[in-house]
Amino acid sequence: MAIEDLQAEVGRRIRALRKARDLSQRDLATLTGLAVPALSLIENGRRDVKLSTFLRLSEALRVEVSAFFVDPAAPMPPRPAPMGGYDLDEEE
Repeated sequence: MAIEDLQAEVGRRIRALRKARDLSQRDLATLTGLAVPALSLIENGRRDVKLSTFLRLSEALRVEVSAFFVDPAAPMPPRPAPMGGYDLDEEE
């Protein structure tokens, strides 16, 4: 997944969570200390978000940070079994 696609998807989830709590962008901006234009950029997937901003958003929206990245309706894909480590193409 490209970074732009991930930013857009995370922004959509933040917007959906905000709307589900009947908060305006101004309300969420007040709760997080973010500027309304910055919040708009985040929700539209046009801003790279710092971890500290995700923490402020998660506290204001009363969700875990993971809620921004995991679609609750999607089943969890199985994790592949480890295959003996990573091949970093390093010569010793």
